[in-house]
Amino acid sequence: MFCKHCGSEIPNGSRFCGVCGAQLTEIQVQPQTPPQYQAQPQYQAQPQYQTPPQYQAQPQYQAQSQYQAQPQYTNKAAPKFSAKTIAGFVLSLVGIIVAAIPCGIIGLIFSSLGLKELRLPQYKGNGMAIAGMVISIIDVVLGIIYLAM
Repeated sequence: MFCKHCGSEIPNGSRFCGVCGAQLTEIQVQPQTPPQYQAQPQYQAQPQYQTPPQYQAQPQYQAQSQYQAQPQYTNKAAPKFSAKTIAGFVLSLVGIIVAAIPCGIIGLIFSSLGLKELRLPQYKGNGMAIAGMVISIIDVVLGIIYLAM
């Protein structure tokens, strides 16, 4: 049943519309009609096609030549720092921090030996060896000046 004022659906046997509050005087039933279906269209017979088109043959490809073997790469070890270079740099830093002339002298010796060892291709650290030598020389000079005072 539907309200004639607002059109909302109302349960059967109600006297008032629950949505708009209008008083229902008579039972208003709207019959439900089944949906109307149209007739199925009539299809024509399937048309007859001409013979399928003739395509050209696909091109024939020549055989691939044999691939060349890829070069074999060797895993060469990366160059590493020389232990003498590291020891000379560390000793020169220790010598300048605590103002110890013996550490500076030993650091200078190790840095120069490390610089000599850097001629081999498996070592790197040329800058560290030079820095160790410079810091060691500064350490020794400052130590001598300090002792002379």
